[in-house]
Amino acid sequence: SISPGAPGAPGSLQVNGALTLEPGSSTLIELGGTSIGSTYDRIKSSGAVTVAGTLSVDLTGNFHDSIAGTSVFTILEGDSITGTFNGLPNGSRYTLSNDRGSFRINYLAKSITLDDWQPVINTLTWDPGSADAGTAVFPNVNTRAGRHYFKITTQSSDIGGWRSRLAVTCGEASL
Repeated sequence: SISPGAPGAPGSLQVNGALTLEPGSSTLIELGGTSIGSTYDRIKSSGAVTVAGTLSVDLTGNFHDSIAGTSVFTILEGDSITGTFNGLPNGSRYTLSNDRGSFRINYLAKSITLDDWQPVINTLTWDPGSADAGTAVFPNVNTRAGRHYFKITTQSSDIGGWRSRLAVTCGEASL
């Protein structure tokens, strides 16, 4: 396993010379902000980089509440980049394991970047008003706090319509 910083403390790792990530290796990257090496992890090599093994990305310090879709994270740099992480070809999406969202992975000539952040969006079913209790009930059993995104496509109507109800059994919520 290779990780540029300590758990919960992103950092930067400088490799003097070539870097080879073996097929059985794990590369662990933490993203907690947009400052390279201080709020998100980066590995930099002064030589060629050969990529293999698995990639594991985690968001730290409630970064999932402020991350923007336009952010770009350079997680690995070298004189040249060859290979890919297991199951992640160029332009594919890396989905976080905790349902927060996904990034696009880009293998460039001299770097690997993550960009195009897309949060998980829960699609709710439109209730045209035929059910008293509503048909768009979303029981969120996830204990993760922070932003949750919902998409509701309303039924076509000449007068339009919108109803919402938020019932929180514990904690805070705003609608």
